[in-house]
Amino acid sequence: MLDHRFRLILFRDLAELAQAVDWERSIEFVGRWRLRTPTYLALLIARQTVDAPIPDEVMEALRVASLPVAYLERAIPRLDVTDFDGRRIHPVNLAVVLAHDRRLDRLALAARAPWAVFGWRRRVASDPRRPLRDPRVLMVVSSDRRRGAEVASTRVAAELNRQGVPVDVVSLTRSTEGPTVEVETLTDVPPGSLRRSDLGILRALRRRIRGYDVVVAYGGTLRPVVLAALGTGVPVVHRSIGEPDFWVAGRLRRGLQRWLLSRTRTVLAVSEATAAQVRALAPGVEVRVLPDGVPTGERVEEVGPPRRDGLRVLFVGSLSGEKGPLEAVAAVTEVEGATLRMVGEGPLRAEVERAAGDGTRVELVGAVEDPAPHYRWADVLLLTSRTEGLPGVVLEAAAVGTPAVAFDVGGVSEAVGPGGEVVPPGDIDAIRRSLHSLAADPGKLERLGRAAAEHVRRRFRLEDAAASFARVLREVARR
Repeated sequence: MLDHRFRLILFRDLAELAQAVDWERSIEFVGRWRLRTPTYLALLIARQTVDAPIPDEVMEALRVASLPVAYLERAIPRLDVTDFDGRRIHPVNLAVVLAHDRRLDRLALAARAPWAVFGWRRRVASDPRRPLRDPRVLMVVSSDRRRGAEVASTRVAAELNRQGVPVDVVSLTRSTEGPTVEVETLTDVPPGSLRRSDLGILRALRRRIRGYDVVVAYGGTLRPVVLAALGTGVPVVHRSIGEPDFWVAGRLRRGLQRWLLSRTRTVLAVSEATAAQVRALAPGVEVRVLPDGVPTGERVEEVGPPRRDGLRVLFVGSLSGEKGPLEAVAAVTEVEGATLRMVGEGPLRAEVERAAGDGTRVELVGAVEDPAPHYRWADVLLLTSRTEGLPGVVLEAAAVGTPAVAFDVGGVSEAVGPGGEVVPPGDIDAIRRSLHSLAADPGKLERLGRAAAEHVRRRFRLEDAAASFARVLREVARR
């Protein structure tokens, strides 16, 4: 309705389709989805501009009485709606936007209209002589600490840049310990300040958002990104990487999260499990499944002491409660001859050291810049997390042919696929049985490793994930 270059094409298409439409089914469909008023207005303008053969009884069946509809019925015959400048805040444009089937929806749209007007001119302004370009994208992460979300975001951003979509990645806070990723940090505040939506963070982020076509709120940055983007006219895309049911508890927090999600243009979930939880939390929000991708086919040399008899098990992740490091130690130490290497740091390190005993069966490596050589060292990756969206460590291990044994939470089963085994969440005995089985059958380990590598090459290639990401970003920017 806002761009005169496309308006006439739309109405000509409606005129052609009108001769073959099953109007009875169409009326039932738009009524079910509360689209009667927008459909009525589109057909009304089509009749006015290109004499579309729409029966009077159809128009009567679709009409919902309201002030915007009454105004448009009087205004449309007096205007050439295919010619007036769509870049101005025209009364007909505004009335079309506010028209809706339900009175409560009309009131809600009217309340939001003043905020929309601030960015109206910038959003709808276009020069038909200027060639279309890829959108400039700002991707926002919580901190520059080297963790799953930060690694995945910088990885896909680099691939998007390689494919021609300009993407900048910024972190809201600056980490003072451990390995980091190479991103620009907007503030010097520590990561803990993000939960309070510090005003300094919001001001810095708002200044940075201006000038971009799309902003991507990665993981836990949804609240500050939405608040900073209010009134700027820059659409927000949320990259949902976890399980809302685990992280968003309580009626007030779920209500706030529902409102934040409603302010996004679309939600990109890393797994089907994550998407299902987002849809249940915010039913009216557009949700798409777009898995992460990892580099495949790269040669990686293993690190560590020479191979010895027994199963080599790897744990990669934060030594914190949601990742279950104590469960990993309890499972592996009961498997005869098995050794466990743990890559990562966290608040439970002291407890893990006590559980590991003399350290002959458990090796704590700490945080590392690149875990890839450790994936190559391992016979199997062990994932004992209480919650996961789509575990990147499983995909990274699979890319070098290392299968996984994991608790079946979130999108874990989607990541593991045929390249490993999943067991009921929290069932340490089942983990032990799987590890015993793999230790006793090297041929099975080899088969699972080949299946894991093929699974990643087929479904989780970085190039494919970035190409899908680019299509969504282009669509959002042009929408």
